[in-house]
Amino acid sequence: MLVVALLMVVCQLLAGDLLLLWNNHRRVTLIAALGITVGLSGGMGVETLGYKLLQGHTDSLWYKIEVTVEEFMEMLGASLILLSALKLRLNRTAGLASVDSIARSREFLKLRLARVE
Repeated sequence: MLVVALLMVVCQLLAGDLLLLWNNHRRVTLIAALGITVGLSGGMGVETLGYKLLQGHTDSLWYKIEVTVEEFMEMLGASLILLSALKLRLNRTAGLASVDSIARSREFLKLRLARVE
């Protein structure tokens, strides 16, 4: 219960930033949310299901399959989160690069015109 209360406090503190992220970068936010969902469902859901069904039999083939699926889901979730962070960074860098390239092209034109004269 304490964890839920702390999670709600964190969400309230970050609500403005999360809404801004959702409004400006909806696809990136969806990819990140999908990554969190897949990672947590693999880490908590599949592991709990395997514990309840296999009851500690670690030498069976089903246990090995369960561990493989669980780890795959965790890594897929982490990869999706990293992908969304990279896409967000590239979106920001692309915006800055276009402004920077405009400034450089103006400087280049000024230098070029100065040489011609």
